[in-house]
Amino acid sequence: VSKSAEAWVAKHTGAGWGEACRTVALGTRLATLPDTAKAFTSGRISEAQAVQVATGAPADPHAEAHLLRTAQWTSVKELTAESKRVVARATDHTQDEQDRVHRTRFVRFGVQHDGAWTMEARLTKVAGAKVQEALEHYAKVEFEAARGNGTWVTHSAYLADGLVAMSETARNGSATGERSGPLALVEVRVDHAALVRGSVAEGEVCEIEGIGPIPLAEAERLASDSVLRLLLIKGGVVQKISNTTRTIPPRLKQAIIDRDRTCVVPGCDVSWNLEIDHRVPFAQGGLTDEENLARLCHEHHRQKTAGKAVLERWEDDQGRPRWAWHPTSKPNQERPPSFEERWPHIGTG
Repeated sequence: VSKSAEAWVAKHTGAGWGEACRTVALGTRLATLPDTAKAFTSGRISEAQAVQVATGAPADPHAEAHLLRTAQWTSVKELTAESKRVVARATDHTQDEQDRVHRTRFVRFGVQHDGAWTMEARLTKVAGAKVQEALEHYAKVEFEAARGNGTWVTHSAYLADGLVAMSETARNGSATGERSGPLALVEVRVDHAALVRGSVAEGEVCEIEGIGPIPLAEAERLASDSVLRLLLIKGGVVQKISNTTRTIPPRLKQAIIDRDRTCVVPGCDVSWNLEIDHRVPFAQGGLTDEENLARLCHEHHRQKTAGKAVLERWEDDQGRPRWAWHPTSKPNQERPPSFEERWPHIGTG
C-alpha cells in the first residue's frame, strides 16, 4: 500500500519523486479543466504544455481557451510566459503578493558534508532580477578570462565565479569609494496604455525579460530608484527606450554618508545597509543634491516609495537638517500624473 498518490505513481511508473509530484498535481488540475484534459489525452498538446495551461487557466475562467490556442501556435517558453501573464492579470493584489514575498525574504548559508559552502535565497522578482543581472555581468567577465586561458566550464560555474568576483568588487569598492553607481541594468517591457491606465489588460505586458510579470508600481519604483531600461510598447512594437540612472558623484555620496549616520526617520536607529533616497523622486524631477538626498533603512525606503509615508525636511537655526516622517493612511489619491509627468526622462527611441 502506497502512502500517497505520489508514492504510487513513483512505484508503478519508475518516475522520480519530483516527476511523480508534478504528474499528480497535473492530474488534479486537469480534473477541473475538461478541455485541457481532452487536448492532452488526445495528444494535441504535450505534458509540458498541459502543465502551463493548467497553471494559468485556474486564475481566470475565460483563459483556458486562449491558452490552448497559444499552445497550438507557440513554443513552450512563450506559452509559459503567457500563462504567467494570465495569472498576473487575474491577481488583484499583485503588489501585496510582492510585499508578502519581501517580508519572507532570506539568504541562508550552510556547509555540506564534503566541505562545500552553500547559499539559498528568496527575493522578490525585482530584487532577484538585479542580482541576476549583476551576476551575469561578472560571469561574462570570468568567461572571457577563462577563454583567454583556454579553459572551459559550465555557465553555472561561471556564475559562481562571478558571485565571488562581485563580492570582492563590492568590498573593495565600498572601502575606496571607487564605485559611484549600481551595476545591474534591469530591462522592463511595459505597454504605454497600461502605464496611462494604471493596470495591465489582456494582451498587455509589464514584465522583466526572463523573470516574468511585475506590478506596475514596481516598474514605476524602478524608474525612480534604480538603473532601468524601459522598453515602451505600442501595438507590440517598442516605441521609446529610457535609460535612467540616479548615479551620485562619489564626493556627494560620502557627504551624505557622513551626515546621515543612521536612518533619518525620527526614532529609527538602524545604521546598517542604509539606502540613499531621493526625497523628491528622480522620475519627478528631484535633483541629485545634498538637500534632496537622505539615507533610509530598507523598510522606511520601501514604505516611502510605496506612498505609505512622506519624508519632510527643514533646517534649524544653525542650518542643520531636521526630518519628519508622516505615515499616510492610503496612497496619494490626487489626480494621477500624465504620462509625460510620470516619465519625463523617456526620450524617443
